[in-house]
Amino acid sequence: LYGAGLGAYHAGAEWGFWPGPTDCGGGTGANPAAVGDFLNALQTTKVVDCSTAAMRVLGVSLAGWNAVIAFVLAGIAGTAAAKP
Repeated sequence: LYGAGLGAYHAGAEWGFWPGPTDCGGGTGANPAAVGDFLNALQTTKVVDCSTAAMRVLGVSLAGWNAVIAFVLAGIAGTAAAKP
């Protein structure tokens, strides 16, 4: 259920239902020795936006599919655990 919750949170941020994390995608790299090295690193660094889906399958992002599949698996596990 925790995985389903994380998937739903990420999918909701991708669809714009709520804001995603503010520190998403920047990451921390090695500290540059000089300002010139820092400026060169900025030109080659690609920051990934977590509020944009990288890929959609049947109109649902991979985070959405993660939520759906995790919820189904949690339901199967709960059903199996409830049987005597």
